Amino acid sequence: MRAAVLLGLTELKLLLRKKINAASVLGVPVAMCVVAYSNDRPDNAADWGSMFANSFMIVLLVSTFLVSTTVFTARRQSLVLKRMRTAEITDAALIAGMVTPLIVVTLAQMLGYLAFCVAIGAPLPENPLLALGGILLGAAIALLAGAATASLSSSVEVTQITAMPVLVAALGGMIAGFSDSDLVRTIGMLMPLNGPTTMLAKGWGGGGAGIQLPEIALVLPAGIALSMVVLGVITIRFYKWEPR
Repeated sequence: MRAAVLLGLTELKLLLRKKINAASVLGVPVAMCVVAYSNDRPDNAADWGSMFANSFMIVLLVSTFLVSTTVFTARRQSLVLKRMRTAEITDAALIAGMVTPLIVVTLAQMLGYLAFCVAIGAPLPENPLLALGGILLGAAIALLAGAATASLSSSVEVTQITAMPVLVAALGGMIAGFSDSDLVRTIGMLMPLNGPTTMLAKGWGGGGAGIQLPEIALVLPAGIALSMVVLGVITIRFYKWEPR
């Protein structure tokens, strides 16, 4: 545990030392707060929930998914992981030390943004546990997506290409969720990250917030489970501890 904590603190320092990562981590929530303060504020809880879902998607894609993809790829290609595995630290502690800072950053970004919105007039969540569950699951799936993408990336530069399928699937699923077709909305909900963002929307603003769920009641948990299984299998099958 001590080794994982120390490694996590080191990873956090390295994360913020790189300018592009620091800009993503610090700039995204600040920009969202500025937009929330400058634009017309929603009139009801459902609209607030929908706005939070869209903002959460941005955080997950820009600050969690893309940053984790870069971190996992860079640590492997620079032989950091290979060297660390020759030390006394266990594989589990090594993984925990890598992902913990990314989870903490994601939670800090969203909780800070949500607290700011409450301060300027947003209502409190109708179902706090559902909203919190969406945030935690979203962070987990985004990290899995980053690890899976890194598994298929031979260098940090290549991640600009290998990250595109996840970006397109997540954004396409969000757009599909607002279709009038029940089938299209179902497909959209099966895309990665749309389940957790919908959980946040409905946990905050009630059933009318965010995407209108298809008639199939289990499509929301099914989409979350499908994303975790597919991304987890890709990571376990293809991720290497040393350069590809």
